[in-house]
This record gives sequence, structure tokens and C-alpha cells, in this order.
Amino acid sequence: EAEKTHIEAERRQLKQELGIVVQQLQTCEQKLSKVEADNEQIEAELRRLLQELDIKTRQLHTMSHGHEEREQTLKMAEVENQRLRHELKIATEQLHSASHAQGEREQQ
Repeated sequence: EAEKTHIEAERRQLKQELGIVVQQLQTCEQKLSKVEADNEQIEAELRRLLQELDIKTRQLHTMSHGHEEREQTLKMAEVENQRLRHELKIATEQLHSASHAQGEREQQ
């Protein structure tokens, strides 16, 4: 009879411990579910940020390409400007020479 009582007490204690373990397991499952939900939110935010970064990178590349084109156009315009200044200088010298020659002819 004493052994039966001892076994019953042990059984109740094991049942109680099992109940505690089950509660701990349920708590862990709840925490895991929350962590998984948080991870899904973080992953969604990360995907959004990566898309935004991709868009900004493409915009920057486009702007950079446009800037390079403008710089190239500006360089070409500067070269053309220098060429025209040189032509203007030559034409001015020719005009002065012609004017000077005209003045000498009129004096003669």
C-alpha cells in the first residue's frame, strides 16, 4: 500500500512536471510564432528598401549618363568656340590688312 501511495505521488508529480513542460512548450511556440511574424515584416521591409535602392541606383545612373552627355556637349561647344575665335581673329587681321591696304591706295 505504501508503495502504491509512493507511485501515485510520483505519478502526480510527473503529471505536474509534464503540465509545466507543456506550458513552456506552448510559450515557446507563441514566441516562435511572434519571431516568425516579425521576420516576415523585416523581410518585407528589406525587399521594399532593396527595390527603392534599385530605383535610386537606376536614377543616379541615368542622371550620371545625362551629366556625361552634357559634359561631352560642353567640351564640343568649347572646341567649336575656340575654332570660331581663331577664324574671327584671322578674319579681323585680314580686314585690318585690307583696310590698311585700302588706306595706302587712297593716299597714292
